[in-house]
Amino acid sequence: MYFKKAEREILSELEILFEYKHENIISLVGYCDENNERISVFEYACNGSLDRHLSNTSLTWTKRLKIGIDVAMGLDFLHRGGSTHAAPVIHRDIKSATTKW
Repeated sequence: MYFKKAEREILSELEILFEYKHENIISLVGYCDENNERISVFEYACNGSLDRHLSNTSLTWTKRLKIGIDVAMGLDFLHRGGSTHAAPVIHRDIKSATTKW
């Protein structure tokens, strides 16, 4: 029962990621679920994950503030329902590290 609920939640999140496109949100390129293995393919992030980028001690506070504002703009886009004003997406698990399912 728990597995089916988790599976539905993952598929729902993937559908949302396919639908909502914004410059401050990394896009989902594809997804595969075969032979009990799941693979999500996201657009290439040339600077690596946000947590790795933020751990750079040479990053200025001005740049950190810009990153925070960009993150807020991406969340605002989701909360307003994207560019098509679809259902709002309230993300409950914001973190700078990459996620493994």
